[in-house]
This record gives sequence, structure tokens and C-alpha cells, in this order.
Amino acid sequence: MGAHNEKGGFVPPLAEKLVWQCAGCQTFNSTKVTKCKKCGADKPAKK
Repeated sequence: MGAHNEKGGFVPPLAEKLVWQCAGCQTFNSTKVTKCKKCGADKPAKK
């Protein structure tokens, strides 16, 4: 899953690939869900 940097250390995936932030309530949600777990707002469309 993760990558390695030039020194061989682990580099975690970018947070944007794991979560999205609700524009309405600022709650972080899994990329697997399409509605905010807190307020029910729709996941924003990709840019």
C-alpha cells in the first residue's frame, strides 16, 4: 500500500486518498461513504 522514500523509510498515503472533509460541519469522513456521518451532507464532487 504505502511507498518508500529515498532512504527506504515508509511513506504513508496522502490523507486526501483516505478521507474527505465535509464543507458543512468540517467532519472528516471515509472516502467510501457518500454522505457526512455527522450532518448528512453529500460528498463534494471531485474537482
